[in-house]
Amino acid sequence: MKNAKVTANKISVRIGPGQQYTKLGEYTKDDIIIVLDDELNKKYAKVLWQAGYAYSNFGEYIKFDDDIKPLLAVVTANRISVRKGRNISYAKLGELENGDKITVLDKTLNHEYLHIDWQDTDGYAFCEFGKHIRLIDELSNDVRKTLDIVKSCVGGQYIYGAQGNKVTQEYVNERYTRHPEYFTGGRYEYILNIAKKCDESGVWEFPADYAWDCSGLWWYSANKAEIYDSYLDTTADTFYNSYCTPINKNEIAAGDCVFYSNDSDRITHMGIVGENGEVYEAMSGFTGVVTCASVDDRTAQRVVGSGGTYTKPGWNAFGRPKIFE
Repeated sequence: MKNAKVTANKISVRIGPGQQYTKLGEYTKDDIIIVLDDELNKKYAKVLWQAGYAYSNFGEYIKFDDDIKPLLAVVTANRISVRKGRNISYAKLGELENGDKITVLDKTLNHEYLHIDWQDTDGYAFCEFGKHIRLIDELSNDVRKTLDIVKSCVGGQYIYGAQGNKVTQEYVNERYTRHPEYFTGGRYEYILNIAKKCDESGVWEFPADYAWDCSGLWWYSANKAEIYDSYLDTTADTFYNSYCTPINKNEIAAGDCVFYSNDSDRITHMGIVGENGEVYEAMSGFTGVVTCASVDDRTAQRVVGSGGTYTKPGWNAFGRPKIFE
């Protein structure tokens, strides 16, 4: 299969490779299509349209384009059916499960059943007008590398100023001396017990015996992924103001960051948005590094579908790392 673009103003799609075959429909100029032939050396090219053939005129009206990215989507419902046609009366071909990635052949999700690539042929997945399927952008290598490292830190500890540091008694006491306000309510004793266990055994398990703070989670992951030219470490406030482009909430995509800005307009906390709308966050002393189900209720429908969502109304600023633009 190859991606191609229609270059003629309008071309027909037929059930077979010739004008004598029944017409199924039409493509128009700049439509993106999937071609099943390896070459466009035929008058009609076989395309993924209910096993149809599009009028190619030996490649004059259709051009392959390696730069075209397929329209990708992810299933957000627990399970949806795939059928031979666009309603429940058609035979069932199979099922898709939550998190499955699919190639979409429709231009929008405005259908009850969405036209998709199903095992190199046509299928129609139960979409319910975008309720059970969400379009996604293909992640760049830098975004994917960074998010993979972020995800690996879930289950780690929280210490203010930490950036993937081993939890040792020396490090805990140094941090406590400098910032005792972050170790109240038994948090110092909690983290010190972890440090004593590791010091005595000489073993630090990753990520449970390592620590991050909110901006440290970002910088640890970005530095380890080597997406910047040099090692960097800043506060959440500096990261937002110097290394991010502010965006609106409805623009959030994987790799973007969410922030909390206090009454003095200073950023005091942040999280990192994952591929399916989840937020990775070095939350607090007892909680550590966690995954929250979504940004919050207001974007949950667009980002993660109609399933259960985590409400976090505190995020009030949003930014895209300039390195990902």
